Amino acid sequence: MSSYYSISEKKIKPWTTIIVFFLSILIFSVLYFTVLAQDGNLVRERERYHAVGCATAIQEKLETITSRVQTLADSIIEKPDDTEFHKAMVINIWTRLHDEADIPLKNILLAPDGVVSYFYPAEGNESMTGFNFMDATLPGNAPAIEACKTGKMLISDPFDMKQGGKGIAGRYPIFRKDGSLWGLISFSIEIDDLVKSLHLSDMLGDGVDYSLWYTSADGSKVALTEHGVSNDPIDYEFSMKNLNWTLSLSLPQNRIDRMRIITAIIMILMVSSMIALYVYEHSRMQLTNELLYELANKDSLTGCHSRRYLNTYLLNLENGKWRDETKEYSLAIVDLDHFKQINDIGGHSNGDDILRTVAHLLSSTVNADRGDAIIRFGGDEFILLYADRTPEEFRTGLEHVLEEVRKIRSDASPNVKISLSGGGIHSSELSSRSYVEFFKVADQRLYIAKQRGRDRFVFDSEIRIIEK
Repeated sequence: MSSYYSISEKKIKPWTTIIVFFLSILIFSVLYFTVLAQDGNLVRERERYHAVGCATAIQEKLETITSRVQTLADSIIEKPDDTEFHKAMVINIWTRLHDEADIPLKNILLAPDGVVSYFYPAEGNESMTGFNFMDATLPGNAPAIEACKTGKMLISDPFDMKQGGKGIAGRYPIFRKDGSLWGLISFSIEIDDLVKSLHLSDMLGDGVDYSLWYTSADGSKVALTEHGVSNDPIDYEFSMKNLNWTLSLSLPQNRIDRMRIITAIIMILMVSSMIALYVYEHSRMQLTNELLYELANKDSLTGCHSRRYLNTYLLNLENGKWRDETKEYSLAIVDLDHFKQINDIGGHSNGDDILRTVAHLLSSTVNADRGDAIIRFGGDEFILLYADRTPEEFRTGLEHVLEEVRKIRSDASPNVKISLSGGGIHSSELSSRSYVEFFKVADQRLYIAKQRGRDRFVFDSEIRIIEK
């Protein structure tokens, strides 16, 4: 007597069973290797996130230095013969970079007519007295001579420093208002000091190997610093002014192996959920894009916009003007008073908490829909951009910020007074739409605010606004 099963057995041929078997193997294999490949891509993307973040941090360190050098150059142009004022500005800028922005410069040199007449700090730089950057017979002078010819700052190739280690140097030419060459500013920093100031190990985590290198004129790779031996690294190229550097990162192989096992298990369990897998993959890619944007354009400590956001989305770097020319921006530069003292008393963790608190307070004053933005410029310094505000709104808003910052108290350092100093310029003061002009005036007013005792904003002063 026949049954359903006996009829089925008759209908199913051996070769059909074999096809179904191998087809199942093929489907599971395709799913497994697809997910496994995606898993490998995730690891590579994580490495790329790290590389983008580290490279951005290195670039921002250099941009912080060059912006300060620009301020020094502008001051020399305004007062080309006031050597005592030049020296005071050099010391002030070196101190702010060293103590507040954690940038350990080896030196800043002033070289009228190309000959070093003043340098800071004195210790360890005595051999630079009277050094002539315009002497083409001396090694390493090519960038200085080229900078004076082109009128642009140049960064030297890494070189062996007299104090030991490898360093880089910037040569910034200065021209008087009549177009004649005044001389140049030079600064140098040791590569290892630059890398240490970034705390890459804390940023990247345990087990991540990295190396930083550049390609020399003869095409050879010159390693600047490295940690461990990179295995199948991801290379991220980025520019440092006129130099092209590469950061190589790689995760340990055993991490990838563990992820393969997990991925294989997930693959088997999710065969019947292909739609969910598709949704997951789509969401993952969307999250990847969001993470890349946040990493490149947001400051990880405070959540404020980074300088890259300013350069990429707000400024037209070709002419230095605002990208959205319909906006009437007013700009203020602020930084925390005696921030080094705050760190020394309460520790860097306490300093980070205070920075986050201040950043949150500053962010509460902006209207992103209108075009306002808060940018962490470096260390404890912020740029405040307000769009289409009246002078009274601009002044009242910043004075309110001062009052609110004074109310901040820290459990780790309850007796330390928290305050801000700042310099601001309203859009009505300049017909120019040049960001450089806005920044120059605001930065000078910040300097005056500190001279006048800190804990204040300077909105106008004896500063003569010069429009180009």
